[in-house]
Amino acid sequence: MRGFVDNAAEALEQATTRALARDPRLARELGSLTAVNSAEHVILSQRSGGALQQQLEVDGLVVGGSTALLNSVKHTPTLTHVDDVVAAAKKLSAMLASRPDGGSVTTKPPGLTEALVGVSRILPFLSGNNFSAATEAACLKQGVGIVRPSGEGFVVVVAAVAAAANPSQ
Repeated sequence: MRGFVDNAAEALEQATTRALARDPRLARELGSLTAVNSAEHVILSQRSGGALQQQLEVDGLVVGGSTALLNSVKHTPTLTHVDDVVAAAKKLSAMLASRPDGGSVTTKPPGLTEALVGVSRILPFLSGNNFSAATEAACLKQGVGIVRPSGEGFVVVVAAVAAAANPSQ
């Protein structure tokens, strides 16, 4: 049973990350979009003097120009998950800002730092199957985009693009 749960979770991560990479509105706003690591999860680590400073596991990353879309996937997203994805976006931004060339950031699987060179803006997205009205409202209020299933695929709500472009709103 655990194998089924893991496979279903991984499939949702990949499907929602690919939906972000194919979204026409995001492409108009950000340019060409590419899913990092074939839309599979990525672990980023930052070291200083050989010691691990911080580590971040993300369910999916999509890069377009100087922007990365950080996708956090939960079957049933909660208000806590909204706060978590905002914190993860800030952490990733700090990791990349500390070394703009990506030199101190490594990835698992290896070799993905090249895709993150030049990224200066992180837009968080929360993806899932079952959003409550309160969770959806919290996402929009905090500038977190939403990816959820529709009858024909996935719907991407791109509130994060507008919020990131106009942080005072």
